[in-house]
Amino acid sequence: MANLISVHRFKSSQPQALRNVPVYIPSIILVETGYKLLNWQTETLTFDNSKWLFAHADQSLTFINQPSTIPFRSIQICFSSAPTPSIIEAMADVAVYQAKSPEVNSSAKLDFALKQLLAMQELEFNVQTQQQYLNAFYQVLLEVGVLHLLFPVSVISMRARVCRFFSSNPAKPHLIDELCEHFGLSKSTLTRRLAKEGTTYRDLLSEARMLHALSLMQTRPYKQLELALACGYQSESRFGQRFFKQFGLTPKQYMKTV
Repeated sequence: MANLISVHRFKSSQPQALRNVPVYIPSIILVETGYKLLNWQTETLTFDNSKWLFAHADQSLTFINQPSTIPFRSIQICFSSAPTPSIIEAMADVAVYQAKSPEVNSSAKLDFALKQLLAMQELEFNVQTQQQYLNAFYQVLLEVGVLHLLFPVSVISMRARVCRFFSSNPAKPHLIDELCEHFGLSKSTLTRRLAKEGTTYRDLLSEARMLHALSLMQTRPYKQLELALACGYQSESRFGQRFFKQFGLTPKQYMKTV
């Protein structure tokens, strides 16, 4: 059964510095223990368990996951279903008055709404029931004045749509002809639309695979070749080079922090 939200968990026992981590599904990141130091414009924002990090699609985050006296732990909640048109319309009336920072202080109202949503996610509700819970959560975010931080625009970019498609099976070859067939576009149209958004289909496939590698390394130790094969690379060195280019550290360095 399709889930409208997904939850991913991350941990580190040492400072974990990552750059250019792509976000292509609107997400809320909650730090459970330790701190996340986020580069934001010209300043550094510090997130602990009292602050939520809102990340909309089509952006990249550069941060340090910093353990304290115990390992760093966080969860990322990804929202694959957008607000209803009526909520989007209502958001336009309040978003202009709200702050642009992705930092949101936790509150009793937000905590309660999120607990209900996470409890729903663990049960096998059908899509219609999930959507009702999700609409209620979006309504709370709207009332608090922060929903626009997740959905600053109502139209999903081609970049985000392609990345979501790749993320369902990052290790698959994903030939461009198959991608065009899925979206009902010609190769020239798809290439042109991605170029307009400053990217290519190969770059997006690589991004999706690198994010998949991060998730895999959170689950258990991997040898680099094993990790490369699991992410669709036949070359261990090619995988390592692409990982370093994306995040600024090698797979082995990242694994040591976990």
